[in-house]
Amino acid sequence: MRRNYDFSRGVRGKFYHEGAELRLPIYLDAKLQEQLEDLAQKNGKDVGELVNQLLRREVRHASGRAGLIARVRHIGPLRRNFP
Repeated sequence: MRRNYDFSRGVRGKFYHEGAELRLPIYLDAKLQEQLEDLAQKNGKDVGELVNQLLRREVRHASGRAGLIARVRHIGPLRRNFP
């Protein structure tokens, strides 16, 4: 790696496109990908559609759990009044 770089001819924002969406590449374990491809084919769906459906369900489920935990923490510890 060089100690200094010359950016004097650089152009700020050359590759910036307002409103552009970032598409994350997702790399699956070979065995998992094979299972998902088989499952998608059995259900007549595209693999991407199936993965999105599964991830949406998981995120909804995880959000529900997180919401429940937050509500329980908000209530605080249980206090018992003994005579």
